[in-house]
Amino acid sequence: MITGKNVILILQRTGDGLKKVFDTYSFMQYAEIETTQRKGLVTLEPTNFGKSYKKLDGQTDTSGWEEWILYSSNNFDNEFAIADEERHAQRGWLGVNFRDRIKEDGKGVDDKGRLGITYISHSGLQYEETHVGIWAPKPGFIVPTDDGMFQEGTVVPFETVPFDNKKEALRRLEAKGIDKRYLSGCYRENRINSEVDNGERIAGRVCDPDFDGHGRFGVDLVRLPSCLGHDWVGSRPAYKKRFWKRKPEIVMKVAA
Repeated sequence: MITGKNVILILQRTGDGLKKVFDTYSFMQYAEIETTQRKGLVTLEPTNFGKSYKKLDGQTDTSGWEEWILYSSNNFDNEFAIADEERHAQRGWLGVNFRDRIKEDGKGVDDKGRLGITYISHSGLQYEETHVGIWAPKPGFIVPTDDGMFQEGTVVPFETVPFDNKKEALRRLEAKGIDKRYLSGCYRENRINSEVDNGERIAGRVCDPDFDGHGRFGVDLVRLPSCLGHDWVGSRPAYKKRFWKRKPEIVMKVAA
């Protein structure tokens, strides 16, 4: 039976929910990113931790390449990276899903142990881009090369070194002038099971400086689109103009 008291409680809870949404999206800070794919805004604040990966995929328009460009700008001295450090200090281990998909390309594993994949960035969006001829190295520490850290448009490293050879990974970082604090790892499956989620995987990231195998920009290429969620994984909601929303607060701009 609906009573006046029940109506008041419903309105109060609805109001509290609307206020939470208002507060969350009205006071977000953004980084402006410009690449060959698009010019857009990326929030410094991931949300909906613990929600299904389908929901996280639906709310974000950020690619892993964009996140890397922002995070590593000015030799990692920027508002985007600082926000991640502060978030990790507050909640510990955290992850972010990107609007990126990977699947095997039929080439299998080469003589270097690399897996041939197709990488789709901004999957399902108007500026979706398919990257072919991508070879994903074995799981290990991500190391810089003369071409950079990641194959353009993706968060697939050019090269990794085994996790049991941390000394070599640190040497490679320092040789390129990268602070050893940014030692990070990359994970992928030996082969992608085509019978699970149609052979598709979500590309994501882990920020866990306390564990070498993850580090501040650990790459995870094994996430299942059907996953119901983990309390440490969120995504960055796409910027949308809302009737109540003030002009976005842009705290940094990066062009790549």
